[in-house]
Parts: sequence; structure tokens; C-alpha cells
Amino acid sequence: MPHRDHHKTSIRRDRHFASRVLAIIALGLLASCASYSKLPLPETADLPASLAGLHHDGVDVQAPLSVSSVATLAVINSPDLVATRAQHGVAQAQVISAGILPNPQIYG
Repeated sequence: MPHRDHHKTSIRRDRHFASRVLAIIALGLLASCASYSKLPLPETADLPASLAGLHHDGVDVQAPLSVSSVATLAVINSPDLVATRAQHGVAQAQVISAGILPNPQIYG
């Protein structure tokens, strides 16, 4: 019987070693997926050359600008606010489409 107990211990030790090796390999593979590389940033900002290049709905850019006009231009042309308005528009469209009943169909 001592030989059989030694054999069971050996199998357990081999399984434990194999599970550790697999864990190390899995961690190595996961670590290789999480690599970092810097993306190049633009050297200059992509800005319009003049006020006429901005979206200026309701603001006369030919006349001298007031503080209110400058604030309106900033709000209209802010990339973050443009993205937020687009997301809000998509959400509103989803609410509207969810409430629309399907077209009636006649089966004959």
C-alpha cells in the first residue's frame, strides 16, 4: 500500500504543478494583451481660419460680437456639447420610435 499512496501523492503534485503552469501561461497571455503605445497628437488644432468657418446659427459674425454672441458661438461649436446634443437626439428618437405603433396589415 505505501507504493499506492506515493503514487497518489505524485499525481496530486503533478496536477498542482500543471495548474500553476497553466495559470502562469494565462497570466502571461493576458499581460501581453494589455500593451500601451502612445498615439501621436496633432501638432496644431483643427480650427477654422475665421468666424465664418464656425457654425453660427442666429449669430451675425459680420457685426461686432457681444459677450452673449461669443458664448453662443462657444456653445454651438464645442465638440463635447455637440456630442452630447447628438446623444440626446438619438435618445429622443429611440423614445419616439418605441412609442410608435406598427403599421396595420391586412391579411387575406
